Amino acid sequence: MDLVKQFREYTRQLECHLGNMNQSDCCCCEVSEVQCFLIVEIGRNPGLSVKELAGILHVDKSGVSRSVEELVQKGFVERKPSKEDRRFVTLRLLPKGQERFEKIEQGMYLKFKDVFEQIPSDKQGRVLEALKLYNEACLKVEDKKMIREMTQNDWMQVAEIYSQGLEKGISTFNTQCPAYEEWDRQHLNSCRFVYIEDGKVVGWIAISPSSNRCAYKGCVEMSVYVENDYQGRGIGTALVQKLKMEVEKEGYWSINSTIISMNTASIALHKKCGFREIGYRERVAKDRFGNWQNTTLMELRLDNKIEKSAAYFKNGFNCSQSVFTAFATDYGMSEELALKVATQFGGGARKGEMCGAVAGALMVLGLKYGHFHMNAPEEKANAYKKAEEFMNRFIEKNGTVVCRELLGYDVSKPADMEKIKELELFKSICPQMIQCATEIVEQMLKEE
Repeated sequence: MDLVKQFREYTRQLECHLGNMNQSDCCCCEVSEVQCFLIVEIGRNPGLSVKELAGILHVDKSGVSRSVEELVQKGFVERKPSKEDRRFVTLRLLPKGQERFEKIEQGMYLKFKDVFEQIPSDKQGRVLEALKLYNEACLKVEDKKMIREMTQNDWMQVAEIYSQGLEKGISTFNTQCPAYEEWDRQHLNSCRFVYIEDGKVVGWIAISPSSNRCAYKGCVEMSVYVENDYQGRGIGTALVQKLKMEVEKEGYWSINSTIISMNTASIALHKKCGFREIGYRERVAKDRFGNWQNTTLMELRLDNKIEKSAAYFKNGFNCSQSVFTAFATDYGMSEELALKVATQFGGGARKGEMCGAVAGALMVLGLKYGHFHMNAPEEKANAYKKAEEFMNRFIEKNGTVVCRELLGYDVSKPADMEKIKELELFKSICPQMIQCATEIVEQMLKEE
């Protein structure tokens, strides 16, 4: 095989794996970048179906179907019944499409020839082998689930998921999907994420400023969408939890959402992730079907963890509950459940043993780094390493992690307990330990 053709083929496969539909160098105003990519695939593989095209390009079938329909209307592509089974429709290029295909192929060949010839001849074989191995690796990981940062190359799939929300009429008041450039201007560059499953984008999340006024710089609006066929699998929850952690790192303090009140599933998702309902607007706008709709306003305050843990303690919760619950909701645990789980560890489990604030902090690290896979010694070792790191930092600041040694008295002994109350040590010492434990955990999570 011509080495340049082989170089381009491996690169083309990689572009498909990464969702990169950029053929702009060879496109005209009549045909979009995505449609150029479809023309190439149909030209290379006459007789493909829409479903097969979607599989090759790792994009949603309905999005490909719409692009193909436009190519048919423009005279580039024709539909023909399959010879094997006339119930199925295949795609072939018409003369106009074949002309465009040949022009794209020629232009891309020259482009890749120029790039390939810049690689030293003794390195060309190694580059081809590396591309081949990378493509094989992509095929192996396509079934894995992951959240990663959104890129412009994801836009076709992101837009398709957004379009599904438009069709329902209860996800947004917008009536059409914007171009990428418009969407990009409206949303902040940070905290854009996509959820990958089955080798494609099945959900996304992003934020936009709540206001242009400086006073509101810490407030953002959240948008989260999940593909229809993947809803109800916890994808939305995973995206929101990821966003919560990243938004806090960026220094924002309030995440807001305005939800069409009929969208009960979205409201339930927000409540599950710690949002609270703060307002309600009646007949605020009409949906795409011309019906007046109400909206529900929801907010998540990203309170300072030190202030949050201190507030729990002031409201009668013990040291373990205060530290653990300040973080637990970031990992999908409800406040009620977190408070219940941590209840029994206060006061060194009422025996004056390990400080409850320390126990709460270790449980937070368990949520983040905990060992839960069978036969995973590295995972277990890393979890223990994080615990040891926390303990060392706490001991360095306070000399010990033992409750009776920190207080100077043993809570399990009635006489000592009377002295603790007399000296008000729960009001003086315990808040210091709660703050220290919270600070260390927060610092360790930020370092990560």
